[in-house]
Amino acid sequence: MTDLKKLSGLTVMRFFAAAWVYFFHSRLWVGQRGWIAALGSAGYAGVSVFFVLSGFILSYNYLGRDYTKREFWSARVARIVPVYWLSLVLTAPYVAAKLITHESPLSANLILTPLFLQSWSPAAALVWNPPAWSVSTEVFFYLLFPFAVRPVVNWFRNRPVSILLLLWIASAVPSVLYALFHPEGFVDESSTQAWLEIVKFNPLFRLPEFLFGVCIGAGFRDGWRVPLPKLVIPCCIASICLLLVAAQHAPFPMLHNGLLAPFFGLLILSIASDDAWLDWRPLVVLGEASYSLYILASPLGDLYHSISKRVDWIPPSSQAGGFALYLTLSVACSVLVYILLETPTRRWLRNFLAERKQMVSAD
Repeated sequence: MTDLKKLSGLTVMRFFAAAWVYFFHSRLWVGQRGWIAALGSAGYAGVSVFFVLSGFILSYNYLGRDYTKREFWSARVARIVPVYWLSLVLTAPYVAAKLITHESPLSANLILTPLFLQSWSPAAALVWNPPAWSVSTEVFFYLLFPFAVRPVVNWFRNRPVSILLLLWIASAVPSVLYALFHPEGFVDESSTQAWLEIVKFNPLFRLPEFLFGVCIGAGFRDGWRVPLPKLVIPCCIASICLLLVAAQHAPFPMLHNGLLAPFFGLLILSIASDDAWLDWRPLVVLGEASYSLYILASPLGDLYHSISKRVDWIPPSSQAGGFALYLTLSVACSVLVYILLETPTRRWLRNFLAERKQMVSAD
């Protein structure tokens, strides 16, 4: 098999998706109007970008390639585990403080997070390092991928439009129905009702977004390209922004899951069709460090908040200047973690797992 082109533009896209989620958590959009409030209040949809993009990249990298399940899962473990567990270590003191002050109940829910199982339990999803729920959901996708990718892609190749439409509907219906019928009363982005948590976090409800990306990736492998991508990309971004402005007052969580998946898929396919203009090393490094940026958001935020309360000249992250400083420091830390921890541990883990495979084969 010929070497695949590295799609650097999609790596860069990951950084901007992570920054969008960061902006959502900053709460700076509260009280604002227009596009600022629209973009900020829907920043949780950046996670949907990650799910569609993850499916696309895995499909692009693994379709038509001979690999074992062990090789695939070993690569995924090496990719996500080191920084994930680092985030739990850094967040542990804050979790312990809540337990001591009885702000959070001690329960078996804590055990689920190190095992990547918290997104299956509404009570556990946000207990320990809240952004980690999406990694828990991704782990389910990784477990399923070697089994599901071929049948799904075969169905897609036989009926591409129908399968994409079905996956889009399946991804959007749960959150849209919940928003329209509000079975647990009024909710917003900070609500924690049980069924709301299931719709937002449960891997089965988020799986169609991932499979939508898998199919788009298969189409790209089969030769799908967007004509005039440099024109389509800004048009697609503008369309997403206009939709968010138009839907700014839509009931939560209508936009939370896959309602915008077709626009994200088109944007991903457009960038993949011509990403040379984004292949600038500093931007690519930011994209490569985006996983660290995303998963370390909570511990770095807790640390910044603690310092800003004790040091007068450091503005809180709830102010524009403080958020800019916090984001800058977070980006710098994520790049350092990517270079000093994520890259070498990933290489070591992949080599270690490969050696274990050789030992098992020899036995």
